[in-house]
Amino acid sequence: MNFDDALIEEYIDYFPESLQELIRLIGFSQTRQLLSHYGGAKRYIPKRGAQKGRRWDAISDEAFSKLCALYCGETLELPKLDSLLRIQRDLNIVEQSRSGASRAELVAQFGLTNRQIGNIRRRYRMGCHSPSH
Repeated sequence: MNFDDALIEEYIDYFPESLQELIRLIGFSQTRQLLSHYGGAKRYIPKRGAQKGRRWDAISDEAFSKLCALYCGETLELPKLDSLLRIQRDLNIVEQSRSGASRAELVAQFGLTNRQIGNIRRRYRMGCHSPSH
């Protein structure tokens, strides 16, 4: 499943609050770009009107402006990219399961055990908002 910014609204509640805020502000793809370069680190967000600079080349000018407008002068502790990717993987498993994929197919595709696939499916069926725990 391709997580574009339109589809992500259906699943946004499954992400931690810190990621929800970023996704809502700059979109899923820009959040993924940001975390792929700076995830797991603290980043100072310049004040409004600051030049983007090469340090922020990973995201678009528009995303940078939105970050500056909301977090001007603050330091953000960005989650690691793997937390976002794990949730994305879990949601892919749930969607494919809903589309009729068997547990054996999901095990082969995602390289997880039967138990892990079952736990992921169960978590979402129960409406848990933290699929990666």
